[in-house]
Amino acid sequence: MDPNNPHECETSHVTVGRNGKDVELAFKPDVQVRYLLGFNSKSTDSLEVASLIPGRGLSETGVAPGDVITSINGTRLESSDDYTAYLAEHPLTSEPVTITYERDGLEYNAEVTPSESRTAVLDFSYNLAYTKTQGFEVLKYGTLEVKYMIRSTLLSLKELLTGGLGVKDLSGPVGVVDAIGSTYEASKSEGMLTIWVNMLYMAALLSANLGVMNLLPLPALDGGRLVFLIIEAIRRKPVNRQIEGMVHFAGLMVLMLLMVVVMYNDILKIF
Repeated sequence: MDPNNPHECETSHVTVGRNGKDVELAFKPDVQVRYLLGFNSKSTDSLEVASLIPGRGLSETGVAPGDVITSINGTRLESSDDYTAYLAEHPLTSEPVTITYERDGLEYNAEVTPSESRTAVLDFSYNLAYTKTQGFEVLKYGTLEVKYMIRSTLLSLKELLTGGLGVKDLSGPVGVVDAIGSTYEASKSEGMLTIWVNMLYMAALLSANLGVMNLLPLPALDGGRLVFLIIEAIRRKPVNRQIEGMVHFAGLMVLMLLMVVVMYNDILKIF
């Protein structure tokens, strides 16, 4: 059996350290039963269906990706937060529910029977261990953390290009300030040291994001300038500076327009 994916009714085996010795324990995991509609939403701002889980709930009703769920049993839902709050007050059961969804400006009703999901739960917790490091070990872990940040940024860009994320999922200066404020509020009860550590982490994350974005081969960015330098190296003669300037200016205008749209979305999210 895969210890990372225990199954119902199967015996799990774990090895623990006890008094300096390894002790093997065997037990049967508890089973968590949930009922699901069987869909993934595209963003947190709405309940637009991004994908359906085959064989579960909504996949058998005619609902398709791109449809927007607007209510369940008459309760209006505007976002994923509304959906989460609804489930907290009205947990799904094996009883059918009526959902309303929007498609091409028209609303439709569908009766859905939530599908049962049974998950084996190991049902134990553990403490994370912290090891004090010095010298090059600090640089090693710092490098790994920055590598993770850069990889996350690249994966987010991939999602944007493939349609997994939209403009509404982007954040500009307003969203960044709001995120910093939320981080501060969540950290202040832990003391100044935790606040400073989290603020430094946010600064590193922003630096990694800006570094990746600035190297994109787009006009007005350093990556765009590198493209022109590569072209000059291949042609072995300089590009017309007036043409290059016009290209960079056009790119700057597009980026400024994108910034206005992103800031507008950030303001809507806050208010």
